[in-house]
Amino acid sequence: MKNIFFTVIIGALSLVSETAYADGRGEISLNYRYYTQKKYTDVLLGNEKQPTDLKFVKLSLEERDDWKGWEYNLSLVARADEKYQENSYVDFNELNIGRSLGNWQFSAGYHMFMWSRLEAYHVVDVLNSRINDGNIERFEKLGEKSIVASHYTSIGTMKFIYMPYFTEGFYPDPLMRIFDGLEPVRQNVVSGNEVKSSDEEDQYNQFAVYYAHQFGDLDLTVFAMDHIDRTRPIFGARPSTPTTLEAFYVDVLDIGAAATFFWGEQTFKFEYLYSDFNADDSVAILDYTGGTREVFDYQLASIGHEYTHNYANNWSSSFYTEYQYVLGVGKEKRGQAQIFQNDLFIGHRFALNDAYSNEFTLGLYIDLERNGEALYYLSYERRLNNAWKAKVNFRGVTIGDDAESDRRGLYILDGDDELGVTLTRFF
Repeated sequence: MKNIFFTVIIGALSLVSETAYADGRGEISLNYRYYTQKKYTDVLLGNEKQPTDLKFVKLSLEERDDWKGWEYNLSLVARADEKYQENSYVDFNELNIGRSLGNWQFSAGYHMFMWSRLEAYHVVDVLNSRINDGNIERFEKLGEKSIVASHYTSIGTMKFIYMPYFTEGFYPDPLMRIFDGLEPVRQNVVSGNEVKSSDEEDQYNQFAVYYAHQFGDLDLTVFAMDHIDRTRPIFGARPSTPTTLEAFYVDVLDIGAAATFFWGEQTFKFEYLYSDFNADDSVAILDYTGGTREVFDYQLASIGHEYTHNYANNWSSSFYTEYQYVLGVGKEKRGQAQIFQNDLFIGHRFALNDAYSNEFTLGLYIDLERNGEALYYLSYERRLNNAWKAKVNFRGVTIGDDAESDRRGLYILDGDDELGVTLTRFF
């Protein structure tokens, strides 16, 4: 099955039009990832050698149109891995149909909800299950089965969202470097005093309400949602099976806001999330790092600044500074709640703005609380012609004494410095 799937996607590459352009409706990429250090899985997973290189193909297709007043959106994503069948998938980002009636617009199907404004930290992106096979800074999303009613007025946009299903996250093969082999045997939903094993898709009544409006130079979004948390699973075990790794998704009330303020060439950003988790004290989860994992409420906030300088020769430099912090709990719980619990991000994007779209990017995450933790990356990309684009990138990680002792933070990426090469064709 894996080989057939891989062959089909490669075949799509050879069949796409010779006159493809970078603003087309699809892309296929050939990816190679090389890890600079050897590494083994945890002893509990058999102490197997993890791969030092990966080869995989990724495909995305988009189509948007209307027919007799009905609008439809299609966005398909797929991945085919050369070695590991568990890393291959086909899924929808969007597959929905809708219709406008006056100031209202109704849509049903798979939807993507992208509410974050920041470059590095994405506090308010709490909807959509994740594809956990990419960079830990921001995993890709899976389309969310939902019904959306949008109301457009002069004083803002309101969205009412009903989500009848919880969808499990996608996890890679246990040998993969990402998550350090932490592939859960089961995925569970925690609500009150009940822990229910998920069967890929389980029905739950989940709701969200969203408001957005631009007040002069201030672009503001506020929302509230009662849902099963998809973005912050707890990895651990039940007391009855202490050696079986599972993922626990908790019922939560999330209230948040995101704002962007434009001041000349400066852009200031802010995101905030308050999470009230619905988990009874009787629910016991053994933490995968040892001890018992308590489910607790907390707040998460990020602030950011962006500035772009345009040179006389048409080059441009974009500078990013962002800070994220977990509020309402102490240091130990902050480390349990988030990987980036008290972190500063500094980034720069340098673009030549020429016919080949030459661009250099670098970024640095610095933990201000956990000694010695940092993540950094740099990349270069350019168009080769109207249809092809190439990218080369390096990503490195350092951990310190805190990560060594509690196995949190960036510990799961220890030894995972990587060099990547990507060739992308648009069609």
